[in-house]
Amino acid sequence: MPTLSQHRIRISYQGGLADDHSLPGYDGATSIDGISRAVHIATHAYMTGETP
Repeated sequence: MPTLSQHRIRISYQGGLADDHSLPGYDGATSIDGISRAVHIATHAYMTGETP
């Protein structure tokens, strides 16, 4: 089984201000928080066999 360090996640933003490379800081931080929560839930479910 591969270790978690062997996996990479790439996040990209498209549309609106992201196309101009000027994503607002608050919106970017909120988005990263949501992505990290989703990865945490999926990893926890995979490792323990539990579902929320």
